[in-house]
Amino acid sequence: MLQAIRFYFFNLWYWLSLAWIARVLFVAFYWKDYPGDKWSSLRDCFIYGLRLDLSFASYILSFLFLMWFIYYTSRASLFFKAYRTFGMIALAAVLLITLADVAIYAHWQMKINMTALQFALHPREVMASIGSDDNLPLLAFLFIVLIFVFGRWWWWLCQKLRTTLAAGWRMILSAFAGFLVISGWSVLGIRGGLQLEPINQSAVYFSEQAIYNHTAVNASWNLLNKWVNNREGDNPYHYGSGEEVQNSLNTFYGDTPSVVPLTDSGIKPNIVFIILEGFTADVIRAFGGESGLTPTLDSLVQTGLIFTRFYSNGDRTYKGLPSILNAWPTQASSSVTQNPDKTGALPSFSKTLANSGYHSSFYYGGESEFANIKSYLLNTGFDKIIDIKEFPSSYRGLKWGVSDHYVFERMSKDLTEAKQPFFSCILTLSSHEPYDIPVEPFLKSKAIPDLFRNTVYYTDWSLARFLTLSKDQPWFKSTLFVLTADHGNAMPRDYKNNYDPGRFKIPMLIFGDPLREEWKGKVVDKTGSHTDLAATLLQNLELNTEAFRYSRNLLSRDLAGRAFYTFDNGFGLIDESSTLVYDHVGGRVLIKEGPVTDSLLTLGKHLLQGTFNPL
Repeated sequence: MLQAIRFYFFNLWYWLSLAWIARVLFVAFYWKDYPGDKWSSLRDCFIYGLRLDLSFASYILSFLFLMWFIYYTSRASLFFKAYRTFGMIALAAVLLITLADVAIYAHWQMKINMTALQFALHPREVMASIGSDDNLPLLAFLFIVLIFVFGRWWWWLCQKLRTTLAAGWRMILSAFAGFLVISGWSVLGIRGGLQLEPINQSAVYFSEQAIYNHTAVNASWNLLNKWVNNREGDNPYHYGSGEEVQNSLNTFYGDTPSVVPLTDSGIKPNIVFIILEGFTADVIRAFGGESGLTPTLDSLVQTGLIFTRFYSNGDRTYKGLPSILNAWPTQASSSVTQNPDKTGALPSFSKTLANSGYHSSFYYGGESEFANIKSYLLNTGFDKIIDIKEFPSSYRGLKWGVSDHYVFERMSKDLTEAKQPFFSCILTLSSHEPYDIPVEPFLKSKAIPDLFRNTVYYTDWSLARFLTLSKDQPWFKSTLFVLTADHGNAMPRDYKNNYDPGRFKIPMLIFGDPLREEWKGKVVDKTGSHTDLAATLLQNLELNTEAFRYSRNLLSRDLAGRAFYTFDNGFGLIDESSTLVYDHVGGRVLIKEGPVTDSLLTLGKHLLQGTFNPL
């Protein structure tokens, strides 16, 4: 019995120490981002976070103790070696998770989750996203130091616990009694106490500032919890009955469209989607942003139809594409692109337009396999996909992929030879971290916001070059262009929270010769989002949109404007007079502007639940 208890507390202290060191590292890297009374709040991070630290340690201890107990009672050295080896593997995994969490948080402002593991299958693209500000050499150095220090400690601890083996029935029974006691402690530790429901992230949320709550959450526990609870894709949101949720979906997405033609009747225009990587409304003057960064876009606004209160539904490319191309709601913690079995069943622009004789193509300068995008694009109906493999290596940037102007150039050339009518999309990438461009920068500053501004200016220049190359081609005057972004950006305003509505506000512009004169230069200030693009464009081109049940025609005269977006385990709901942002994990409202009622909060919760897995 005493040997078992000795084992338990020696190991508990070891794994808790590792959890505390991990939290100290996180604090050190983000010290300047903590607002308010740092010392008091950071103290609370360790106090509140202790419950998850204990749960994390208990997960590991349950496996270690089983192997130690078998070794202790059976005298089989194989189990001692397994115990020692498992501990080293667990140590390396925890340190990798800790340092990956530090690197990811700078870009996502959320803890490491299953999506990060899926991205790990594409290390080239992950490495391309890492800039000099991510301190990769320092993180690698810390991993080596910590694996050495804690590895030596673990080796010493193993030798310390390699005690005299059990002998005789009394000793074996005593060891078995210790096994029962320690097993009970481990189960209690894993579930976080005797409460009705096992512990979750909400137990350590204590602050109004998200970064303090994220600091309190144990990164390794968080990743393990995401895997255990969502490995089957079960809906984690339970805010209402099926009937209540469906009624809320009908209320929010219900639409009585009135067709307002975008083009003259009977015309089948070519359609080109220009999807700008991470472009935020904050860098375009017409959408309330900065001046001087997008002269091409500014000129197009004069002859196009713009939507000035337009929002992305998600915060990453793999979430933005389905909401743009399929009018499909985003999931808070994952994306439908990760499930090829489902993407083939989605309605899509490609399939709808194919029924009207359109041929389709998709252009992207990066790896189309990244985040499972290639299977998604094929399932969603694109006839041709052009990605990094189709370009000479000399066209590639330093890290991410082929620079924007080369991809625009290839698209212009291909469309000249394409059969009309066609539907073609381009997804740019140069404005993705680490903000690598092949031309002299517009601004000489090395500050991250200015590096982003430089990529915006470059992509705008690439767009101007594309339009110049294409304007005399036979397809150009028959083409309707739709320009938007896959998601917003923290830059250049440097939003500190991943849920801020400003991070989701993006440009939306329709332009081109087929656009009717009465729409040119017109501004629509009705609130909308990605999912509304399908109904807005297709209905007003007199095409069937019955399959797009989550899309609303923003040009319908009496339609109330509203948008719903998701971030990691939370949502934002915006209408013409109110803004509501809610955190599911913390169970609290993060932002409330205007007349936010209980019914609006209930509606948002039902949408979060109902759009998680709507198929």
